[in-house]
Amino acid sequence: MAPIIKSRVRSGFDHGAKEYATAAVLQNQTAANLARWALALCPKGGMALDIGCGPGALSEKLAESGNFGRIVAVDISSAMTLAAREKLSKYRCVSIVQGDAEALPVKAGSCDIAVSNMVFQWLPDLKSAFSGIQSALKNKGRAEIVYLGENTFAEIRDAALSALANAGKKGSAGIFHPFPRQADVAKAARDAGLLPLETTSSIHTLEYRSVREMMLQLKMQGVQNNIGLSALGLGRRGVMASFAEEYAAMFGADGGIRLTYHVVRLSAVKQ
Repeated sequence: MAPIIKSRVRSGFDHGAKEYATAAVLQNQTAANLARWALALCPKGGMALDIGCGPGALSEKLAESGNFGRIVAVDISSAMTLAAREKLSKYRCVSIVQGDAEALPVKAGSCDIAVSNMVFQWLPDLKSAFSGIQSALKNKGRAEIVYLGENTFAEIRDAALSALANAGKKGSAGIFHPFPRQADVAKAARDAGLLPLETTSSIHTLEYRSVREMMLQLKMQGVQNNIGLSALGLGRRGVMASFAEEYAAMFGADGGIRLTYHVVRLSAVKQ
């Protein structure tokens, strides 16, 4: 798989910040789930850390509950933190900080719970991220992490490789984003000193009217790390035309197309 280039990830989310809240349908659903879990796990008046807060959907749900004494929301994207500040300005308990999930700007031993909604698949160094969580949590503090697993966007990989093969080009999985394996994420948490309690996963299939609409929605969500279809050697127009044709033939349904999201939840505790 392709390496994760943090600058490209940050740039993608900078560009997607204005439209992310409406385009990220599944992310909004998982934010609601995370908020419920956090409420059940965190003591009244406790401190929550939201890692990769985006425009603030999860932090807003936490703040609305009235359960938390303080919420620190961190995001690497300047545009996302600006959007979050605008969204959450009415909540005095929320602090928005631009920062790196792999070098969390949080006082050691200060947090009762750390939550993260579909961020860890974009991090090149999972152990560093979990080490930051381990440091930030109080003893027996909890971490609830939702991320996109290895089967995410399988259709995009298959259609792109088929388009390349039809053009006589050699392709490999190395051109695509390396969505993490569950075992690797759990190992990174253990290596950082956290005890994984449970890992669960589910497959969600979203439908789009066309490949063009799907790619536009992904761009609006800030999805950007792979080397891009135009870099595969066929030229942008040729690649996209062939890719769209292959995608519709392989994964079309009822006049539209489908796309898989592999959603994984990791629950862990600081021992």
